[in-house]
Amino acid sequence: MLTDMQLRALKPAQKIFKIADQRWLYAAVTPSGTVSFRYDYRVNGRRETLVIGRYDPSLSARRPRRPDELGFGMAIEALTFGKWAEKYFVETALADSTRAMRKSVYERNLASEFGRLKLEEITPARLMARCAKIKERGAAAPAAQARDIVLQVYRFVQARGLKVDNPAEAIRPSAIASFKPRDRTLSPAEIHVFFSALDRRRRCLRCALLSGSCCSRWCASPSSFWRCGVR
Repeated sequence: MLTDMQLRALKPAQKIFKIADQRWLYAAVTPSGTVSFRYDYRVNGRRETLVIGRYDPSLSARRPRRPDELGFGMAIEALTFGKWAEKYFVETALADSTRAMRKSVYERNLASEFGRLKLEEITPARLMARCAKIKERGAAAPAAQARDIVLQVYRFVQARGLKVDNPAEAIRPSAIASFKPRDRTLSPAEIHVFFSALDRRRRCLRCALLSGSCCSRWCASPSSFWRCGVR
């Protein structure tokens, strides 16, 4: 593919000549020094030439325009991931505690590396590498939360009409960290202890209600409850 430097180096000759570009495109240089981009094709066996436009060296020397000089759509696309994250935290309906937690995770783990990047610059491999660095610090939960924040920010962007790939969708949460469930069942011995304690408390309470006296002695010796004749 022809580069700007190669086009600038073209010098006119006595006759028009061509410099191939790619996919049947080429640049034609006239004796006057005009460089034009052309495309040859055939219709019913007859060769035709389509002149696409002329090369203007001054265009490449112009400074790039700032986002505020572009149209609305272009300005939106020019926002960095950090700017989109700020809009996400402000505009998304979240509980205050959830917003504070996610913002803290973002500022600690993502802002420094991803904040200045364009959306298309954050790839699944780059995100996975970042989560791995977070996990190396012994912070498995923040690593998984960082992946979820990236996922939500990109979905926030997509909901506003921008066509951009979400890098977090290519990464399974289990690939970053897996957590063991804390729930377990009681053993038969533990179940026996639980119901024994529950039954003892119920008997002491029943004795206190029926006799109107202190039930401390029943708590100390539940078997004496049955000797008192109260049923």
